[in-house]
Amino acid sequence: MLDIQKLSSQLAEVSLELAQEATQSDQRQEHAQLVYEEAARQEERLRRRLTPEWLADVPWQVAKPVEPLDYVGAPTARPPRYSVVATDGSQIIPNHHEITSCFLINVGRILYTYGTGERPIQDSQPFLHREMALYQGSTRPGTGAEELIAVERFLAEMSELSKLADLARERGHPCVALVDGPLVQWPLEKQPEAFQLYVLDEFFRHMENLQRWDIPVIGYLSNSRAAEVANMLRVHLCPTFEDTCAPARACQRDPPACSELMPLWDRQLWVRRLKDGERSPLFACNARILQRYPWPVYACYLNTGNGEIARLEIPAWVANDPARMRMVQAVAYDQSQKGYGYPIALAEAHNQAVIRREDRSQFFALITRRLLHKRLRVAVSNKELRKRRGMV
Repeated sequence: MLDIQKLSSQLAEVSLELAQEATQSDQRQEHAQLVYEEAARQEERLRRRLTPEWLADVPWQVAKPVEPLDYVGAPTARPPRYSVVATDGSQIIPNHHEITSCFLINVGRILYTYGTGERPIQDSQPFLHREMALYQGSTRPGTGAEELIAVERFLAEMSELSKLADLARERGHPCVALVDGPLVQWPLEKQPEAFQLYVLDEFFRHMENLQRWDIPVIGYLSNSRAAEVANMLRVHLCPTFEDTCAPARACQRDPPACSELMPLWDRQLWVRRLKDGERSPLFACNARILQRYPWPVYACYLNTGNGEIARLEIPAWVANDPARMRMVQAVAYDQSQKGYGYPIALAEAHNQAVIRREDRSQFFALITRRLLHKRLRVAVSNKELRKRRGMV
């Protein structure tokens, strides 16, 4: 039981710290605006630094602008008729205290078509697996079940997204596919090569379908903690960037000049720079895992009009086409407006995917009946029994 009285004094202290941090964050954001404007005026100098040779020893991921830094993408009108597909997933993780070590992935599926009156698709698709299946691949020793299930869930989401896109293209309207989260699978960088290739091959196969069907894809990130553009400003500020020097090897100042911007998330740069529906310039992402991708991934930031700056990750075959980019921007903004700040298709996919407490109970009750039917032993651990019953 939580003792609220004992907690209250700690909350008062934390509240004071949060207020001080908020003031410092506002000051940092104002300073970052000035640094960004200076970098835009000296963009040619900055671009000379943003080369593989210059950045070889820089210990951070640094964004590279592919559009002018002072570019602002004006809002674009959404098509009168369009479809949007989206998926999201949830899971029941294996628990060795339960009756069996199965895990469940549930993928919520959404296909909405606007302007035609066609019926939506709103449902979910469950996938049941044995826990041992997680470890049959070549994975990093010590990798946790939750981390591996997250990978399997991502692949299941992409598979269902591809199926929905196939249905959407039969309707004959422009369509956009929404992915809940990044397209850059940076967590795979910690995994062995064989496992990376297994995951990426599946991911690329679904992406190739979407490209062949001319369906733009957006990786949508709400409240993103990416700092690639902020790190670009750190490169701009670095006073030791000479031909034989990089910030990872030497810095003449203590603290470093770039520390005055930290911590700073990319989305904070655009709060004052973008109006409703506008987007930032495109930036090339720079994660190591992208060396295995068949195409670059770009990112931009969109003012959703509801107090949030969303990060959009977009494959090169979409970003390099102005018409597709206008479509992506218009649909992402329209979906966010319909969802009061978050794309309604992704929000509803989440609602379809959610596994409630009663669903979990029914899941294990169904497994119990099946095992009993097969005359198999059914039992949970004493620990699980005690947690369920409590103490008298």
